[in-house]
Amino acid sequence: MKRGIVGMFVIWSTLALVACDAAATPIANPAAATPEETSCDFAGTGATIAVDGNRANFACPKLGESNIVLLGDIKVGDKSWQIQKAVVNMTDKGFTTKSTETVPVTRIELADGSSCAFAGTGTTITIDGKRANFTCGRQGDNDVVLLGDIKAGDKGWQIERAVINMMNKSFAGTTEAMTIKAISVGSAAKR
Repeated sequence: MKRGIVGMFVIWSTLALVACDAAATPIANPAAATPEETSCDFAGTGATIAVDGNRANFACPKLGESNIVLLGDIKVGDKSWQIQKAVVNMTDKGFTTKSTETVPVTRIELADGSSCAFAGTGTTITIDGKRANFTCGRQGDNDVVLLGDIKAGDKGWQIERAVINMMNKSFAGTTEAMTIKAISVGSAAKR
């Protein structure tokens, strides 16, 4: 049991350092994050901590001595996509949960550096039955959006990116699966 806790601590410490290091790096895309958002890096597909059976999928910047993680899967809520945020501390008995709250997902950052903002829950376009849930700006004369739901894959969490254009009152374009590098979350009060 001690070996497992030590191994988890080493893995978690590495993830926490990566998250803190990434948070200190200037953001190249000015639309990437706002002061009201916290950007959390994907924790990888290997071993990580779990809280109440929910895997820590994203590591956020530390809050004092506490580690901040995003747990489990993203769920669609009435006003936003949501995920569980936990504040956890390392003790001599392992990790303990200080607090948890449900927070809105405000932005997705893709592995290619693209930053995509939540499109809201109102009416938006659909392509092949998949809703445009995040908007990523423009690429030339085309709009770029993220379609449908997030899926766990061999390369981590992925979502479908579409480059679309309007032609004769219909949409045309291309789609591809993109790996998620990080997600940004807002505070629980702004749901």
